[in-house]
Amino acid sequence: MKSQVLPTFWSQWLSLDQCQQDARAVQSAMARSSASPLSAGALNKDAWENLGLAPDLQARLRIQGRNAEAWQALMGAPGDFDLPGKPAYGDDIGVTPGRIVWRGPHAELVHYSAAESVGPALLWVPAPINKHVILDLCDGRSVIARQLELGLDVYALVWRGASNDSMPTPDDLVASIIEAAEAVAKPVHLAGYCLGGVLAAMAALDGVPVRSLSLVAAPMDGQMGELAAVLTPAQRAHTKFMAEARGLVPAAVLSAGFMALKPESWKGLFSATRPKALTQWLLDGLDVSSSTWHWIMDVVYGAGAMSQGLQALDVPIWVQSFDDDHLVMPQQLTFARAALHARAPGGHNGGLLRVQPGQWLDPWVQWLDDGLRVAPTEHAVLGQATEGYLANSGSLF
Repeated sequence: MKSQVLPTFWSQWLSLDQCQQDARAVQSAMARSSASPLSAGALNKDAWENLGLAPDLQARLRIQGRNAEAWQALMGAPGDFDLPGKPAYGDDIGVTPGRIVWRGPHAELVHYSAAESVGPALLWVPAPINKHVILDLCDGRSVIARQLELGLDVYALVWRGASNDSMPTPDDLVASIIEAAEAVAKPVHLAGYCLGGVLAAMAALDGVPVRSLSLVAAPMDGQMGELAAVLTPAQRAHTKFMAEARGLVPAAVLSAGFMALKPESWKGLFSATRPKALTQWLLDGLDVSSSTWHWIMDVVYGAGAMSQGLQALDVPIWVQSFDDDHLVMPQQLTFARAALHARAPGGHNGGLLRVQPGQWLDPWVQWLDDGLRVAPTEHAVLGQATEGYLANSGSLF
């Protein structure tokens, strides 16, 4: 990790106004209390509640305390700290060979299945802030590989990410989904993960013909999970200002922010004995354009969120939630027709990667095409390992 990344995140992307408000609130509460001064290590203890602080401030202080403890633990055992290098996509991460079958200005479409697959076509839309390889992470943890085993004809959109040459708007991203779906020779089941689910729903509302829509851990109803404590009005305004000033939100800032929400996972992520694929994916994200960041702040997590337009969707819908998801709470959504709401064990990423037989993927695939013939485990693939955007990193790590 470059040494300037975390200091840059804390000094530039955190709202000074919010920090000052929190400091004043704590000082005032401490002045009214007879309790002893609290150390940094006690920031995540119940003592904050006894001071009568607002619940959202308590949550922020506990997050800060967990970060302080995690950083102290890492510094105390430097021999256990092992940061993986930049992955070589198609080699040590992204394990399923595929070929690019369509290319647009903001995305590519990768086809993973056999040339004469008879199974239904599934088109994945990943979040525009991360590499799509979370869907194809490593052996035994590949959503795409498991779906191929179950007989699906699998496609995945690959976002290019923002750059000086490409600053896609949300409308550009939706247009890419529509064009990619049209490039497939047969009607598709459309599936979106995380923010990709929101974009997939927008594409379906825009009229792209789909056989079904699946929303996997997608923030459709505006709930922010643990993000609610940190994305205060002041913090939102500050990040939007910074995004406008820089033209984009760097991937490193997003990675640092997500890591700050779950600092207790640092030691596991950076342990020399752990597989590197998940850590590589987490640290190697995509830069996000200013307009896309505004959309996330004002629309995805705005008043009413995306759920307001869902009643117009008249296609079969599967809504998948994970019990311990700290970012996307189980959704309560209403559609024009009956929808299946499913829940499974695991967190936002960990639940997705539970791909063993009998886990959440199997009944979903069965729902996509009732009576689907399970294909042999040996399946043909097309072409060489995917090239293009897959090899380009938007990360500062």
